[in-house]
Amino acid sequence: MANKVQLETLFNKLLKLPDDTEISKILKEIEDNDNYITSIQLQTLMNIHDKSFKEKYHNQLEQLYNKYKNKNYTSDAGLHNDAAIIDRDIRILEETMKLLKENSSEHKKHIRSITKNGIASD
Repeated sequence: MANKVQLETLFNKLLKLPDDTEISKILKEIEDNDNYITSIQLQTLMNIHDKSFKEKYHNQLEQLYNKYKNKNYTSDAGLHNDAAIIDRDIRILEETMKLLKENSSEHKKHIRSITKNGIASD
């Protein structure tokens, strides 16, 4: 019975220690770091990401929209010219993609021949 009383008093003493233990100091530091990371650093990171996303995509789309929103076509000639320019740009992009794919397949063949034969053969 005396051991139980001693154990309870030691336990109460540990719970009511006025000084922090080394472990409690570390735990408090971890909690403070977590609070700082979630409340300040995470918010800052999100703001930076939102700003860069807006600058990269939204602002450019808005500029493009503003460029063409007030165009009034009194005749089909202006519309036809713009359509021709867009068609030209699409064809250029398609041709570029085709050349890139061809170049990529030739590059892969070249790499295979190097690895197969040990040397490049042109």
